[in-house]
Amino acid sequence: LYLFSSKPEQKDITKIEWNGLLADRYKIITDEFVLESANDMNNRTMCAAFLTLPSHMMNALQLNEVFGILVNGEFFKKRLSILGVEDGTRRHINNIETLHRLTPRNI
Repeated sequence: LYLFSSKPEQKDITKIEWNGLLADRYKIITDEFVLESANDMNNRTMCAAFLTLPSHMMNALQLNEVFGILVNGEFFKKRLSILGVEDGTRRHINNIETLHRLTPRNI
């Protein structure tokens, strides 16, 4: 398994690919989410998706795409409906600040 590789560059590539896989799956979940269909059974998955999607995208170096998600009004509304207004807003601001700090020299 590459995660246990002694080569730092392989660990970085694995981290990027793993986060990319999670981001791709969470994008599908968040895109297909319909507020009226929310129930307790899928709530944990929805929380995880709306909570961590932007972070996984940044870790996967999908910077243009994460910018698009963070400025998307529908994503923001859905995020607040799942995470709550206070927690959702706090998380959203944190993601925007993190993205702002990322520059090519930091990556």
